[in-house]
Amino acid sequence: MLDIVESGGGGGGGVEDLIYFLEKNNFTLEEWVKKQEEEEEGSFDLLIYAIENSASLDIINFIIKQGGYKTLNYSFYDYRATPPVNNNGHSHAFCYGVYKVPLFSAIAAHNFEVANLLLKNKADINYIIDSFYVLRPGFVKDYYFGDVIDYLHLFNSLTVDNLKFILHKGFNMRIINSGGMIPQFISYPDEHKTALLEMIFKYFIYDNRDSFYQEAYSKENDRLIQVFLNYDGSEPDILFNRINRYSKVVKS
Repeated sequence: MLDIVESGGGGGGGVEDLIYFLEKNNFTLEEWVKKQEEEEEGSFDLLIYAIENSASLDIINFIIKQGGYKTLNYSFYDYRATPPVNNNGHSHAFCYGVYKVPLFSAIAAHNFEVANLLLKNKADINYIIDSFYVLRPGFVKDYYFGDVIDYLHLFNSLTVDNLKFILHKGFNMRIINSGGMIPQFISYPDEHKTALLEMIFKYFIYDNRDSFYQEAYSKENDRLIQVFLNYDGSEPDILFNRINRYSKVVKS
């Protein structure tokens, strides 16, 4: 069964083989999914498996329609996964097990065709994993905000391309503000985070806080200051004062 799901990747085929397998073994797909989950003691999810193994769009659509999924807005804990996690460049770190969400997995893989299929079937771009944590070495639980942007950033999968996709699909910017993503990017700056911030500011007008500028100034990040000035949505007099103060920093 899983071999059929994997072999269907890229070619758009495999659904007929999947149906033949199920009929031969006298299962519906929903029955097979439940049986597999019981055998794996809840540590397996067919839809996420298909997405992560680049199954064809037809197979993924078949799984969505026939696999008994009442909603696509759910998280599944894969205790066998040990992905590296973002530690702001201070050290390499990993975690024991990870929560997974179908839409998050598709976007992480830059498989926007599958992501669009999930969204068409009522996956929510603003879905938040409840009580989201990673289990660090020593079995210490570190809790994080469980939205798609924070999630991808945590697992080193957030890029300008998939961030643009997320924002274009109606991501609620209040979630970014709640999660503290922008101050975190500013506090640990690099070219990648600056590019991500610029993408965010292209989609949403911010009254950039003085604390943003001050933090960038303390990091001597001229490019980040320029990004703030370019996309600052403050009142004219406030913006003028900031240009007068910080553009000198940029030019110096």
